Amino acid sequence: SRIHNHLIKELSKKQAEKKKTKETQKRKETLAMQKLPKDVSWVNITIRFLNGHEVMVEALDKRFQTDYKEMGFEDSKKKLPNKQWCLLEQLAIKNGLISWETNKDLPLKDINTMQKRKEKLSMSLKNYFGIENSPFENYKKEKAYKIKINLIPEPISRDIDSEVEEEYKRQTER
Repeated sequence: SRIHNHLIKELSKKQAEKKKTKETQKRKETLAMQKLPKDVSWVNITIRFLNGHEVMVEALDKRFQTDYKEMGFEDSKKKLPNKQWCLLEQLAIKNGLISWETNKDLPLKDINTMQKRKEKLSMSLKNYFGIENSPFENYKKEKAYKIKINLIPEPISRDIDSEVEEEYKRQTER
């Protein structure tokens, strides 16, 4: 009987936590919609990656900084960016387009999970920005996953640039 009561208490706690998480997410989504102009569409949105966790969002005349957590891209178990965030970053690096032609280096497992990930990314973006239509172009028309949002990858570190430059100088001096 004590075990039964304990299990019921634990279940109630988990349900309350889940409800609180959903309410928090709704507040964040509402916050984003308040920051955006009402007539915004996907093509008017630019997401500039500042680093692995933060982005600058620009839409028409509005501009604000946010992160993967606020946008709903947190892996709740690991407390890190989830796979949808990683896909968004990958899209930024690949100029907003992922096709089988440009991703021959991807493992088969990743290719097979790409559609599901893209669907989840699409839902998260629609929820966050409050835009009903898909943030992706028609797959059959494009023969690729092409996002309508303008994505800008994070800048490459200056240290890497200078190392590459120095190595180039060494190579060309010979």
